[in-house]
Amino acid sequence: MKKTGLLLSLLLIFAISIVALTACFSFVTVTFGSNGGTAVEPQRIARGATATEPDAPTRDGFTFSRWVLSGESEAFDFSTPITGNTTLIAVWSIDYHRVTFDLGLNRGGDETFYYSYTAHGEFAVPPARNPGDIRAPVAVVLVIDRSGSMSYRCPVANVNRDLIDIAKESAAGVVNALSIWDYVGVVSFAGNARMDIGITSATQGSLVLDAIAEIEAGGGGAIYSEAIQTAGSMLQVFGYGRVVSRHIIFITNGEPHESFDEFASYIEFFYKEGITLSVVGTVDGWAGGARFRWMGRLAELGGGRAYFMHDIYPDLGHMEVSSLKDTAPRLRFLHWILADKNGTIIDADAPFLFEYTLVTAPIRLAAVWRLLDCSEAGD
Repeated sequence: MKKTGLLLSLLLIFAISIVALTACFSFVTVTFGSNGGTAVEPQRIARGATATEPDAPTRDGFTFSRWVLSGESEAFDFSTPITGNTTLIAVWSIDYHRVTFDLGLNRGGDETFYYSYTAHGEFAVPPARNPGDIRAPVAVVLVIDRSGSMSYRCPVANVNRDLIDIAKESAAGVVNALSIWDYVGVVSFAGNARMDIGITSATQGSLVLDAIAEIEAGGGGAIYSEAIQTAGSMLQVFGYGRVVSRHIIFITNGEPHESFDEFASYIEFFYKEGITLSVVGTVDGWAGGARFRWMGRLAELGGGRAYFMHDIYPDLGHMEVSSLKDTAPRLRFLHWILADKNGTIIDADAPFLFEYTLVTAPIRLAAVWRLLDCSEAGD
C-alpha cells in the first residue's frame, strides 16, 4: 500500500514537472495585420522571446509609419518579451503629391507659377487665381560677321577694340539680357554661314556664351544671304507649335560680297513669316554714310532697328531686348493642361479636368495661352 502511494506521488510530481517544462518551452505566435498593405508572415517564437521587426509592408498611396498593439498608438518596442499570442497592426500615413502649375513658356528653366500638395486619391485644386496677360517669350538668333575685316581695330575713342571683340561682347550682352522664358541661338558667317549653337533656352546661357567666345575673325568675304537664310530657317522650324516672338540680330561691319537685292529678298521673305530683323553696324564714324543707309533699309525691311555700335556700346543687349519685349505680342491664359516632368505638353487638345481627375502621383500642369489681337491687348 505504501509503495502504491509512493508511486502515485512520484507520478504526480513527474506530471507537474512535465507541465511546467512544457509551459516554459512552449511557443507563441506574433501576427502582423498590414491594414491594407502587403501581407507580412507571422512569427512563431518561444514564449518570453522577442519578435523580429519585419520589413515594412507597402501600400499604394501611403507610407508605412509603425507597428502598434491593437488599441494603442505608440510604436511597439520589439525588444519587449512576448508571453502570449500577439497581434501587431500597421499604421500608415497618407502620401501627398505635388501639383505644379507651369507657365508653359519654356522647357528648360523653372517656370513654376504655383504649386500645392494633394492627398493621394483626392482631386487637385486649381490656383485661387490664374496667370494674367503676359508678353510672349522671345527667340533670338544672333548672326555675327566673322569675315577677315572684322579683325580690324575700331578707332573710336569710347570703343577702341577689335571689331570682332566688340561684336562678341555685344552679342553676349543680348544673351545676358534675356529672361528665363526666352530662347537664343548663334550663327556666324564669312564666306559661308555656320550654326555655332542651335536655338536653346536662355537658362543655358553659359553654353551660348561659350559658343560666342569661340568665334574668331578670318576667312573670305561676307556672304549675307546664306547667314540670313540659316538664321531665318532656324526660327521658322523653332516657331512650329510655339507662341513666341522670333527675331534676328545681325551684327556686321557692313561689307557684303554680294548685291543688296540678293540678301534683302530673304529678309522680306522671313518678315512675312513673322520673323523680324535688326542690324548692328560695328563700323566707326568715318565709314557711316552709305553703309548706315543700307543697314537702315535692311532693318526697315525686317521690321527691326538699325544701330551703329559706337553709338550704343556697350548697351546693345539692354536696348534691343527691351525693344523686343515692348513689341512682343500679348498672351492670355486659356486653361491648364497635363504636361510631363519637363513641362512638355502631353495632349494639347485635352484641358485638365480638376473635378474628374484623382491625383495618385506628382503631376505638372502647363498653361495654355492664346494670342491677343490689338483690340484686346490695348497696344
